Amino acid sequence: MNRFRVELIAATPNPQQCIYAAMHQDYSEGFVAADRAEWPDETKAGEICVKRLLAGERGHYGPLEHAQIVLNVGWFPHSVMQQARTHRVGVSFDVQSMRYTGDRICRAANGELELEEVFYLRPEGNYSDRQGKKYAYTAEERSKDLELCRLAAERYRDMLAAGFAEEHARGILPFDYRQHFV
Repeated sequence: MNRFRVELIAATPNPQQCIYAAMHQDYSEGFVAADRAEWPDETKAGEICVKRLLAGERGHYGPLEHAQIVLNVGWFPHSVMQQARTHRVGVSFDVQSMRYTGDRICRAANGELELEEVFYLRPEGNYSDRQGKKYAYTAEERSKDLELCRLAAERYRDMLAAGFAEEHARGILPFDYRQHFV
């Protein structure tokens, strides 16, 4: 079952005109909003922005930051969120805290939730690393990893029951627990 999910919360209704206005204000002495009726339509505004901001690698990216989109991303591995956070430009994140949302891991440890509801494991298949070395992730290997997830969830549950702080207990969890973020 594919659990990955992305939902739109909000977005700039006319992003290309928004970027156009910001770009235009950079080199206009006038108040550009006063000339809104003269702005190019959405498609033409986008074409102008690409030509003036991106063509020739001019490096003038500030106006691009004005258009916004807010997404709710769910059930992705922690590593996806970290990559998005690491390689962001002008992006803000609110991430599900593993200090306050560990109940689902305890429920998985108790057999009330599927382990793969809270942990991500790649599908069986043939893969290669960044250097091109090929390897197979077999059903047997995946089964071993799923067992490690079960043991970690049980240990996490037991640590919380023994009074350990969530931020201490989460340190023993596999890296790719599923996490939601906005």
